[in-house]
Amino acid sequence: MNNFFGAILMKIVSIFLAVLQTIGINVSIFKTQPSKDWKTNYTYVLFHGVIGWGDYNPVLDQALPYFGLLSYDVSDYLNLKGFKCCSVTNSLLRGVWDRACESYAQLTGTRVDYGEAHSKKHHHARYGRDYSSCPLMKNWSSENKINIIGHSFGGETVRMFVELMSNGSEEERRTTTDGTLSELFKGGKSDWIYSTVSLSTPMNGTTLMECRKNFETIFETALKDDREVYFTNNLTSPSNLKFSEFMGGLLKITSQMTKMGKYSSAYELSVDGAYDLNDEIGFENNIYYISRPTSVTEADSTGKYQVPRTGTDPALWMSSYLMGRMELTTDKGHKIDSSWFENDGLVNTVSEFAPFDDKYEKVDLDPSQIKYGRWNALPTVNVAHTSAVGGLFQIDDIRDYYYGLCDMINRIG
Repeated sequence: MNNFFGAILMKIVSIFLAVLQTIGINVSIFKTQPSKDWKTNYTYVLFHGVIGWGDYNPVLDQALPYFGLLSYDVSDYLNLKGFKCCSVTNSLLRGVWDRACESYAQLTGTRVDYGEAHSKKHHHARYGRDYSSCPLMKNWSSENKINIIGHSFGGETVRMFVELMSNGSEEERRTTTDGTLSELFKGGKSDWIYSTVSLSTPMNGTTLMECRKNFETIFETALKDDREVYFTNNLTSPSNLKFSEFMGGLLKITSQMTKMGKYSSAYELSVDGAYDLNDEIGFENNIYYISRPTSVTEADSTGKYQVPRTGTDPALWMSSYLMGRMELTTDKGHKIDSSWFENDGLVNTVSEFAPFDDKYEKVDLDPSQIKYGRWNALPTVNVAHTSAVGGLFQIDDIRDYYYGLCDMINRIG
């Protein structure tokens, strides 16, 4: 409860400062000055997950910021602590290509261009919203870089964004011959990005999107002795919502979503879709790649499966339980075994360190350990997927979580 009232107070302070800035009053006296130990202080750009919002959705962003939710507004907090921070707003259910294009337009203050070739192939308009009157970044360049933090599917969006910034698109360059090619598709801008952070990101997909493939086998394991499993964090307590009823509805949704095809978020969240995506995205040796895995499970009494720990956010208990015992082979032949059981309620922890084909090293929250040429995997945090952004049915104070991360990045070098 203290976190709730603290978050409300923080929001009031943030709105008050915003009002003062609007009427031309200098508010720098309210802000913490940047640390003298920082080697850099580039702007932090926050990328939300598959369903989310940022600075271009001011009503939701003020009332319930994606990075913070019912806790403290992360962007406001970082700005008050001497960092520079903003957040992008991406379309619901679009794949990472479209989201990368939207993010570029918002940062540069241009009209969204999804690409001539891409838009024709996927049967949607080439152009989207025009952000020319309100860019998130001013004078963005190789001298004025950005750090990007992506949570969940936002981390996948970040990777495609880096790919296009760095290498552009050969198909778009070949197709667009009338002089209207977006600067994004020209590439050559990897040095505009200092670091990327992937928080709780399904870089190799999540088995939650695969659950329809062996539903009956899972229930044979879950419903021992013909007992029903209920939607609570106690397997035997009464509830109006049964496990089978809940999962039956979820399976119908995910089954339809994964049929949306390539370049949809649903497909790219699946294991097969993530493998396809990883084939398209490269690795840049002049950017710091950092990942922060999360986990909310522990071994069950048999030692064979993973189950959610006591106190796990109720919104994620059921999905965590299911993922903790799911073994299957995907449509494209990728094997899911017990190494995938540990999870954070929505994403398998093994999927969060790095793409399977990329090199990674486990490191501490120590700037001297962060290196180019690999993924730097920070220690796994024992929190639920949603807790990394403030929590849903429980409030998590995440100020130290983000301050420590940004402080470390600013000390690299």
